[in-house]
Amino acid sequence: MIGGLVTWLGTGLFRLLRWLLGLLPAYEYPDLSGYLSGYATYLGNLNWFVPVGVIAGITVAFGTALIVYNAYLIFSGWLKQFRA
Repeated sequence: MIGGLVTWLGTGLFRLLRWLLGLLPAYEYPDLSGYLSGYATYLGNLNWFVPVGVIAGITVAFGTALIVYNAYLIFSGWLKQFRA
């Protein structure tokens, strides 16, 4: 019963996101896959030393730290305005 509910909610969320993305304009930038295809062998070799999962985790942690830092700056700026 719960599995069916989760599946129904997930399907509804996916349809909503697909509809929202349909409202956005078309992608106007050139396709970069041809540019990156020449580096595919090098990226495969790099994966032996630094796994993609580790790179993704480090990138997410760095992005999260940037977001938290900027949110702190914005919030502290608001507090200074109300305090003065």
